[in-house]
Amino acid sequence: MDPITKTYPQLTPYQFASNTPIQAIDLDGMEAIYYCTSLLMDSKFGKAKDLVVSTASGINSWIAIWGTENKKIKQDVYIATSINESIFGEDDGTGDANAFTLTFDMRQVVDGRLTFSFEDKGKSIRIALPEKGILNELAKIDFSQSEGKSGNVSVVVLNKTVLDRMSTLDYSKTVFHEIQTHIVANLNFTAFDPKRPDGNTDHEVFLGEKGEFTPLKPKAGTPSDIYNKQAESSNFNPDKPSKTPTRNNNETSKKKTPSVPKKTKG
Repeated sequence: MDPITKTYPQLTPYQFASNTPIQAIDLDGMEAIYYCTSLLMDSKFGKAKDLVVSTASGINSWIAIWGTENKKIKQDVYIATSINESIFGEDDGTGDANAFTLTFDMRQVVDGRLTFSFEDKGKSIRIALPEKGILNELAKIDFSQSEGKSGNVSVVVLNKTVLDRMSTLDYSKTVFHEIQTHIVANLNFTAFDPKRPDGNTDHEVFLGEKGEFTPLKPKAGTPSDIYNKQAESSNFNPDKPSKTPTRNNNETSKKKTPSVPKKTKG
């Protein structure tokens, strides 16, 4: 039964995701979680997301951000895709060319768009602009659901051109990496907190030393490595080896005919 049924008298207490199971999910029986339309229509992302949340590590990351029960940290996260490969930079072996994640202060959201200056206690705060290509991608995203809130807003931009060529398993490793390493790990920090770890520190903790390890091949024992093993064995992994034994056509099983003792004249 819906634990917050009194808040939504128009809905039956036995409903799921506000009666919209196709366009929303409900991780903890609280409010529904909606995805943007473009990603709902993207079957490749959908399969990768399903694989992420089918694992213990993945569902914990998802709930840390989008779960609503007893939630104390205010953080909005948007996931978008781009076909503009040039904004991701060169792939130096770290997997950075597959995606990037940026975090902002929600006060930067004005009229549904990100701005790079805002007022803080009467002082004008100006933020350094991202490079032009990234700025153009951010301008396409409607952040209106974060307007007027306090806290952080993060955006994950996935390199659709590269990721669509990957297996579902490798795509999910990239999604988990961006969510866990660059967002969940920093939920207790404000967007401009000087104590907030940088990307290199995040990589060392969750992945291994940046430049040596990647989301696809992390250091053994790191959170990324633990997730990868969970995803590889998940029933949602379409690349999971089948347990059905295969018969070798070159070999035939021979049944031994029991020997019958010869009769002797007595």
